Formats: sequence, C-alpha cells, structure tokens
Amino acid sequence: MHVSNFRPVKRVPAAHSRFRRRDGGTKARLVMIGDGPDQAPRHAGSMRELDLCGRVSFLGMRDALPAF
Repeated sequence: MHVSNFRPVKRVPAAHSRFRRRDGGTKARLVMIGDGPDQAPRHAGSMRELDLCGRVSFLGMRDALPAF
C-alpha cells in the first residue's frame, strides 16, 4: 500500500518498479491511496510496460485509512 499526495517527490514510478521486482511472481496487488498530479493517468504507460495492469489499484482520496 502506498498512501501519499502523489507529488513527484513521492517517486510513484519507483514504487511501481520496486513492487514489480519484489512481488516474487505472487498474485500480490499494490493499492495506491491519495490524490495529486502523479496519480494513475500519468503512469498508464508504465503500468503496461511493467506488466502491472490489473495489479495496481488507484483508490483516490480516502478518509478511513485504518479500514484498509
């Protein structure tokens, strides 16, 4: 899970790359929570390139983080 304001300093593409390298071939999923300029639409190409389509969910802004 990654919770942030999705600014460049948060290095969202690096989080995706690390997840891909560390998933160990499992069916793990990465949940991205928050809102900002570096959210999902900007990284659609890297999702395809890293073969993460369908494995990374962008949930947007959420108030009830403990529920996750």
